[in-house]
Amino acid sequence: MNAGDIDRGVQLMREGLQQIREAGGELLHQFMRVLFAESCLEAKLADEGIRALDQALESVDRFDTRILESEIHRIRGEFHRREPNDRAAEQQFREALQIARAQEAKGWELRAANSLTRLLLEHGKHDEARAIIEPIYGWFTEGLATGDLREAKSLLDEALARSA
Repeated sequence: MNAGDIDRGVQLMREGLQQIREAGGELLHQFMRVLFAESCLEAKLADEGIRALDQALESVDRFDTRILESEIHRIRGEFHRREPNDRAAEQQFREALQIARAQEAKGWELRAANSLTRLLLEHGKHDEARAIIEPIYGWFTEGLATGDLREAKSLLDEALARSA
């Protein structure tokens, strides 16, 4: 993929987001903003991605639709991790985890825990990483082949191996 393809893709996504907003689909607009930000993360377009997250968070506050709030903070943390600004990343991951727990949103909690655990392992905080991921991973009894749970299992195995 070349830069022209990425630029054109970003422009098409912007246009689509505007059309969704104009049609009045605010929750769908938030969701698409989050997906757009994730795409920007992969394409290394930090400014564009952070702007999308800011707009999604503004919508969360304005319309009090908090279902995506945890994921917004988690993705923001991933942007900080790539800067790298690990302190800001950790703060965002912890906020995402706290929000997900308060909402009893196990899927979002798992994703936030995976991100925080990965960061902690990178910094040699193996016991703390294990303490975060182990109870969350243990909560799930189904869907163990999904990407997020496979990642959690891998992170847990790494934390267990390093903390022993």
